[in-house]
Amino acid sequence: MTVSGKAFVISLDCVNAELLDEWTATGRLPNLARLRKQGIVGRLNCRSVSIEADWHTFYTGQQPSVHGHCSYDEIIPGTYRSRVTTAPRSVCKPFWETLSQDGAKVIALNPVHAAPSPIASGVVITDWLVHDAGHYTKLASYPPELAGELIARYPDDPVNPNDWGHSINANPGRLLAAKRETLRRKVEVLSELLRSRAWDLCYAGFDECHEMSHLFWHMHDPSHPRHNEAPAAEDPLATMLMELDEVVGRLTADIDKACAVIVVSISGIGPNYHWSHLVDTILRRIDNPVDSSGGTYKFLRTLWNRIPHSVQRPLYGLRHSLRETMLKRDRRKQRAFALPLNERAGAVRINLVGREPNGIIAEAEYDAVCEDLSEAFNSLVCVETGTRLVRAVMKTRDVLDGPFLDRLPDLMIEWNVDRSISAVTSPRTGEIRRDYTDARTGHHLNDGFLLISGAGAIGEAFKGDVDLAHIAKAVIAHVRSAQAPFGARVFA
Repeated sequence: MTVSGKAFVISLDCVNAELLDEWTATGRLPNLARLRKQGIVGRLNCRSVSIEADWHTFYTGQQPSVHGHCSYDEIIPGTYRSRVTTAPRSVCKPFWETLSQDGAKVIALNPVHAAPSPIASGVVITDWLVHDAGHYTKLASYPPELAGELIARYPDDPVNPNDWGHSINANPGRLLAAKRETLRRKVEVLSELLRSRAWDLCYAGFDECHEMSHLFWHMHDPSHPRHNEAPAAEDPLATMLMELDEVVGRLTADIDKACAVIVVSISGIGPNYHWSHLVDTILRRIDNPVDSSGGTYKFLRTLWNRIPHSVQRPLYGLRHSLRETMLKRDRRKQRAFALPLNERAGAVRINLVGREPNGIIAEAEYDAVCEDLSEAFNSLVCVETGTRLVRAVMKTRDVLDGPFLDRLPDLMIEWNVDRSISAVTSPRTGEIRRDYTDARTGHHLNDGFLLISGAGAIGEAFKGDVDLAHIAKAVIAHVRSAQAPFGARVFA
């Protein structure tokens, strides 16, 4: 198959969508503002359950029940334990691999957590100097020797071990300097590839805002309760976002108007007020309002967040094993239990007969139990504000279908909090308190940003939210046939 279109996809991982929308509209990000004036913007929404699932939905155009990725931790079928995994499954191909098989020449730099499968023509570099480097992922490439060349050229990772996304010991100035250097290296290598190779599709992933948004959101957000504790320093999020804008300007300066430029932040980020780590506590209180268990786990979690990451790192396997051993004991006794998931949503798994080894709930009772738990979560009210803690509870079987459906949570809980909430209450649970001990002051949101420029994409904004899964389909359609305006048949 011959291809006739061209696309440049730029991923700005985990940037606040409202900030991108406002700053591209007002011109504070001049290069993105220029692309906006020449194109169309929209907000992204998805049916994924976490940022880990979002990446693969973005790459493949499929939902988690089809591509098989739920979170960093996935339930081990037939057990009550979870395992850490980011190994991409081969059941769904990412859009660059699909287009390469169609004859497109491809450059793909840093799609996070994506395996660099052999492609017909081009290069793929994954997980190079990304926020999870050395923790869940490692550098890989196709051709394979390219990874070795990068290590020889840049043998060190500029990020200090204590500046990772779960350490309260992180230093904002040090991390900003390190991320400037990782950005410089990525742009240097990408620019060389763009100059030396013909291409029909280029994908460039930049995650420099990811860790900083987790660790230093309070420095950016004056309404955050920790804002006054922040050191007197420049806002690292704003600084890095403006530097990313300069990079976008350099990379797109000479792009032909027929080339579609797609700038995307697949998952937004905002203040960390979620209650995901208390889902198990809430479930126990729903069934027993006087339950007071879980104190040991809570203490260990708080202690872990205060240990320097240089100490955390060699203990990571032990920590995961200890956590799963403690949770397994309780999960087998409960009619439902929490799954470890990204903080964007709470996750509940029903202890189902025939699926779990000691199942309590029969299949005939499944819908009634889901409804009962949904009502209980929806009845939780914030003590300080009188507002509901939960915006919505989604039963996964109602919105997703596919071969990996049983590995996903049965219920996903979307939080309704825009400020720090210390206590919630309901007639069934009584009062439940939350002490703010998390090292992260920013967390993921189901609110992404999309900007499309060139290839005839003109308009002020999409009429409604764009489904994240549609981006891969639109890129494939455009590169195959130079479809104009970009995404006309997909986003309509």
